[in-house]
Amino acid sequence: MLTSQGNIMENKHTPTPWINEAFANQNGYDKAWIIAKDNEELIIASLGARPKSAANAAHIVRCVNAHDELVAALDECRETMIRMKSNYCAPAIEQARAVLAKLKC
Repeated sequence: MLTSQGNIMENKHTPTPWINEAFANQNGYDKAWIIAKDNEELIIASLGARPKSAANAAHIVRCVNAHDELVAALDECRETMIRMKSNYCAPAIEQARAVLAKLKC
């Protein structure tokens, strides 16, 4: 990705863990923030006051925080199935490979 000045921009997300905070507004709907600490507190996203904002923010944070461990676990499972050299594992190996290709950044 290039910046407006034509320089290459590093394409890495803010380090985990992320947290979420929610609070009710005057209408009773939750407004939620997704927050990370990167030398200081940093708001990644602010989800507007909607009925599912707090639940959505919590889901995003759980997914982001678990991502690296899930990718490593799936990769290890795939490697184990490859070492087993069983034809029964072929569909699962291919499915794991396809998912890992989408997830590895």
